[in-house]
Amino acid sequence: MAGVPPEENGGEQMSFDEIIAPLAEEFKKEKRNEAQFRDWLEMGEERGWVSRMFCMEHDGPPITEWEATQVMHGNAPCIIGVRVLLYTEGPKIINIEEGE
Repeated sequence: MAGVPPEENGGEQMSFDEIIAPLAEEFKKEKRNEAQFRDWLEMGEERGWVSRMFCMEHDGPPITEWEATQVMHGNAPCIIGVRVLLYTEGPKIINIEEGE
């Protein structure tokens, strides 16, 4: 088993190839998943199901004409969003409203 010390592996020292092979396979699988996700996201954008990617801090979300009109009239329409996590070992998402 990859990353298992000799004392936990029946006393046998694992070769570099034995350790790296499962990790390399996992890396290849992750790259395939990333490519599939990118294709899926591009298809959604082309079909008008999702917006282009944007930085919430610097760009703000894209809004529709109706939403822009509402904002200009002093209203605050809900703009629904979903956070896309592109991290393999990224930060834990916290829910500020629940005080986590």
